[in-house]
Amino acid sequence: MIVDVKRLNKYMSSPQWTDDQQEAAADVLAGLESTLESALSGAFISLRPRVEQAVVLESGLVVTRQPVAWVASIDGTATDDPTMPEDATPGEGQTLASPWTLTEHRVRRIGSPGFGLTGYSTLTPSDPTAWGLPAGRVGGAVATVNLSYLAGWGNVPALAKAILDKARAIMYNTHDDTAVMRNTDGTKAPPVPSEDWTDDELKKLGIYRNLAAWR
Repeated sequence: MIVDVKRLNKYMSSPQWTDDQQEAAADVLAGLESTLESALSGAFISLRPRVEQAVVLESGLVVTRQPVAWVASIDGTATDDPTMPEDATPGEGQTLASPWTLTEHRVRRIGSPGFGLTGYSTLTPSDPTAWGLPAGRVGGAVATVNLSYLAGWGNVPALAKAILDKARAIMYNTHDDTAVMRNTDGTKAPPVPSEDWTDDELKKLGIYRNLAAWR
């Protein structure tokens, strides 16, 4: 998970939690990340290894099923740095052998689509469904390439803060042992934060939805 119990506890001004409360916080964080992934059309948040045969579009974009954080190999050839360093920024900064690049969590091929390259499979335009691609949505698909990569967005500040805010609300709602005396002049108490992901919250995170052309 991109947010652990220690980080949540610090975010909540370091309350004294029992062992049971720490276990509950871990469950809350795991559930929140999972449900947020689902709400973002299945886009991974925490990084995990993945191997797949991806389509290459005429533009050079490699249409992976998940955001790419780090590339381990392309068509069976390992990259110069197949293991992502701890201080690396997922989806940026990795130098791939020409003609490949990794920017904004997407692999791209610079130059021609790749016809005639050794180990590079061309896609027959007349039968795109042979590669598991729905007809009518693939127009620009010209080839495929095998990728081994770390998939996911990683510790993106916007996603981490969304999880921290939501987890804090849940912990306050279910595990806060303090009692707050409110004034008695009839002022309406502030609303309790929602424990579910709201439409407004997800709208702010729309840029992190899974934008793969097909799944």
